[in-house]
Amino acid sequence: MSKKPDNLLEFLNGTFALYPEEIKLYEEAFIHSSNNSSLNNQRLAFLGDSVLRLIIREHFFKKNPVSDIGELTKICGEEKETNKNFAKYRIQT
Repeated sequence: MSKKPDNLLEFLNGTFALYPEEIKLYEEAFIHSSNNSSLNNQRLAFLGDSVLRLIIREHFFKKNPVSDIGELTKICGEEKETNKNFAKYRIQT
């Protein structure tokens, strides 16, 4: 049976071979907003959602090279860019 890591840094090193310089960001990522702390993962989630939107929009932009902005807006649509739908997308290259 494997030994439980003593801290987050040990876990990241041993499990993912990650050696982050900013361990505080990783700690923040694991603090849920229900913890009633001013430091929680909501800001990072906001940033992550923005990155996912960028990836999805880039995919549709490249997939539809002759579409104008109106068509691209309709293709991407706000209903596709929700947390519920992010997990459904799998872009194959």
